[in-house]
Amino acid sequence: MAKVSKKTASIQYRYVKTEDLFTGFDLQDVLVDILRRSSGADDPALSTSVRLRKKDLDQDGSFFVLNQMSNEATWDGPVFCGQIIHVKKGVEIPGINGTVDQDIPSLKLANFSVGKENSIVDGILYFAIAGNHVGLIEGQKARGRSLERFLTSMLQDAEELEPGEAILLPAKIQGKLPEIRSMKLLPKRSAAQSASNRTKQRSLAEAKGNGATVFEVLELLGWNHEEIGALSESVPEGGWIEGAFNVLFKHGKSRAAINRKAIEEAVRNLDNSSIGLVGNGSEKGGHMKLSEPRSIECTSDMLNPDAAMQAIVKVMKKWAQLGHIDCDFNK
Repeated sequence: MAKVSKKTASIQYRYVKTEDLFTGFDLQDVLVDILRRSSGADDPALSTSVRLRKKDLDQDGSFFVLNQMSNEATWDGPVFCGQIIHVKKGVEIPGINGTVDQDIPSLKLANFSVGKENSIVDGILYFAIAGNHVGLIEGQKARGRSLERFLTSMLQDAEELEPGEAILLPAKIQGKLPEIRSMKLLPKRSAAQSASNRTKQRSLAEAKGNGATVFEVLELLGWNHEEIGALSESVPEGGWIEGAFNVLFKHGKSRAAINRKAIEEAVRNLDNSSIGLVGNGSEKGGHMKLSEPRSIECTSDMLNPDAAMQAIVKVMKKWAQLGHIDCDFNK
């Protein structure tokens, strides 16, 4: 029997940027409507077929899948919950034949392939959507940007979004500074790429820990994939790049200030500890984006799906009661 324990997960708040979408856009209603549709005359509803809920977002043989969902009887209520998993096929895992308890001179290393009937789950993300309010728990390889891309693909395929339109989920920036004059970014270091990864357009580097990497911040600042790839290739094997960024806001030759909401989209995928804001005073690290740690039941280091979804909803209701978010759970 798998061991049941608890682990701490960070529940984050996001909201849907609706300015560029159709009037009255409601993410929960649109998503539920799509899930109840059939993709063709001979196909079942999307809600009943995991095959129809997979998306090849990275074009590398892996898939993002809308897997477990809350009970359909509750979908017209105040909240819809789901689980996004990142699935990799054809993975080879280094291992040994036998055990380390043998009286032999050395162990033989080998690559073990996952069979056709099995796949590796490389990341799990849990989310709850109430109207245009979103709560989520990120996984190591299934991040907030993964949810944005998955929802965008799903809504575009269902012709609910026009080409070029996208679902963006900005973070709510807390604090007391009404205007921001500059922003300090201290992202995680970016490791050197292995030769096998250098040709890929996405996942330019693996971060150590959570949060955005230096390469991701460079992309945010306008570097393209080719420029970042060339920089990555210049790093020796086993090396890495570290960076500290000071982003200034200017008008002509003078310093300018912007309001908090203007940066919520730009910093949505950066780790709290990576962000510092400067205005008439300063704010930094640990409390910037609306989020809250929760202890959640897990089995063999994986969060219990029902417990994770319930925890997200509970925290979102708490934020609504405290006035942190304008969300109606009496739908």
